[in-house]
Amino acid sequence: MPFPWGGKVTHSQLAEKFSWPTVVISIILTPLLLILSKLLAYPVWMIGPLKNGPLYLMKYRFSYPDKENAFLSLAYDGATPTTRKYCPAGWTCLTDYEGGKFFEAFWGLIQVADMDVTDERIIVSPNWLSWSPVSNIFIERPKAPVHEHQTRFYFPIMGLNLINPFNWALSTFSGSAFLWYGFISNAEFCKNNGITSHLSFLPKAEDPAKIKKDLSMTYELSDTNGMVGYGSI
Repeated sequence: MPFPWGGKVTHSQLAEKFSWPTVVISIILTPLLLILSKLLAYPVWMIGPLKNGPLYLMKYRFSYPDKENAFLSLAYDGATPTTRKYCPAGWTCLTDYEGGKFFEAFWGLIQVADMDVTDERIIVSPNWLSWSPVSNIFIERPKAPVHEHQTRFYFPIMGLNLINPFNWALSTFSGSAFLWYGFISNAEFCKNNGITSHLSFLPKAEDPAKIKKDLSMTYELSDTNGMVGYGSI
C-alpha cells in the first residue's frame, strides 16, 4: 500500500511507471496540493450549497484495429510508460485493479482517484486525495475483442467555479499535461501501434435512455461525425 495514496501497488511499481523523482516529490507536495485544491480551486463552499457541476467537457473515441486492446493494456495498464524517452510525459496513468485505484501524474505530480471496473466499463471518480478532481470519467468499451473504446470526461466546474481563477489555473495545469501527452509525448507510441483518436469538445448531452444507473452507457459502434482528429489521450 503506497503512502499516502493507498491501493495495492507498491512505491516501486509507481516509480517504474512515473519515475522515483515523481513519486518522492508527489509524496512531499500532496498535503500542499490538497490545501490549494480544497480551499482555492475547488472550495467546499462552492461545491456543496452552490451546485458546482458537472460539466460534460470532452468525449474521445479511440480505434486500434491492428492490435487488440492495444491502448488500454499498454498505456493505462502497462507497467512502464509509453511516452517518448527524454521527453516530458505531461500526463501518465497506472491502473490498480486489485486496489481499486487510478493513479495519474500531471507534469510529474501524482494524484489518485477511485476506480470501479466491469468487463465493459471503468468509472474513475475522485476521492479525498484527488487534488485535481473530476466529477467522473467513463471509459467504455465493447465486448471482447476490444479494438476501440471511448472516454467521457465530466468536470465539477459549473456554477461560480466557472469564474474562479484558481480553478482555471489548476485546470490549465492539468489540461496542458493532457494536450502535451496527446500531441507530443505519446504520439510515437500511437503511430507505431496504429492507434487513432477523435475528440468532441463540449459534446451534446447523451441520450438519457442510454444512461445506466451508474451513469455509464453501453458502448456503441464508432461514430466520429462532429469530432476532430486528435492525439492519444
